[in-house]
Amino acid sequence: MAAFRSARKDVLSATKIEDPESGVQVGQVLSEILDEAERTGDPLLARAVYHRSIDLGSQQAIDRYLSTRPADAQHWQRYTEAAAEANQATSFESLFATGMMDQQFAS
Repeated sequence: MAAFRSARKDVLSATKIEDPESGVQVGQVLSEILDEAERTGDPLLARAVYHRSIDLGSQQAIDRYLSTRPADAQHWQRYTEAAAEANQATSFESLFATGMMDQQFAS
């Protein structure tokens, strides 16, 4: 765990870009770190990039990480499906439709 936390700190540090007008794209930085992790066979650094990519919404890095890890891809798919269902269940439209259906069945 300590090694993963260290890799995570490195990724966090590398992706904290102070000046958004610097031209440096966070997705590009994540991609470069993922390339290095893959080249050197560092699965903890690759996983740290993956989790940071999720935090920042960098879909390209997420997809690249998952492309060679079918078990993680399956977990990600289940997570995104569950998150979408939860999001829909709490949306105004869903709550309104449920309320209207309950009212119709009650009468």
